[in-house]
Amino acid sequence: MVKTARTRSQRTEAKFYTAMVRKAKGTADADRDLKEVAGSESIELVEVVIARDLLAQGSPLGIKLPDGTV
Repeated sequence: MVKTARTRSQRTEAKFYTAMVRKAKGTADADRDLKEVAGSESIELVEVVIARDLLAQGSPLGIKLPDGTV
């Protein structure tokens, strides 16, 4: 997803969604990418706001992804 993104906004969105999948799976480094999204210059994106809110909350997502989610 990130590799096919062409614009800064698309890269930010792609990084957000891949980080969210990793965070839902409990991957330790997911917050690193969320921090990058939260610091993005693409402040008009809802993904930036969500990333900031999640990082401020400081807790795991508390959700389970459906089986077969990559």
